[in-house]
Amino acid sequence: MKRLPPNIVWPAAIILLLLSNITVAVGTLVVANARGGVQVIPNYYAEAVAWDSLATMRQDSDALGWEAEISADHRSNRVEAVITDADGLAIDGLEVTVLVSRPQRAEPIGSIRLDPTEKTGSYSGSIDLGGHGLFDFALTATDGTSRFVSSRRIDLN
Repeated sequence: MKRLPPNIVWPAAIILLLLSNITVAVGTLVVANARGGVQVIPNYYAEAVAWDSLATMRQDSDALGWEAEISADHRSNRVEAVITDADGLAIDGLEVTVLVSRPQRAEPIGSIRLDPTEKTGSYSGSIDLGGHGLFDFALTATDGTSRFVSSRRIDLN
């Protein structure tokens, strides 16, 4: 068996190492940009500046004692909420909006207004959820004088 001369082996080894390094770098780049890649959170600075007022709003909302039960179905793209007061009684006459987002995405899917249904304290609307998985629902309900905020993370299978 004939051996390769060192003047061929060493340059070939260096070229092989360089090519493997390029392959790893390109592979890392492809994996890092898969599923949206790096994303910038919208209005990050404005939310940071308003942190104290948002915390006060959440505390005022918690003081109301209201509860929201949020449900969604990715097949029918329906989002429903049932809102009750501190005594567990359903609340009618609210203006309800829901901001829908995915935890792995910086940009929200969208915001929808939930309309009252025939059931007392129940509100419903539709938005294209785009499939199954984890979803965040940020609900805001107002009755003219009080503002209630609630958020839920739901796994839609």
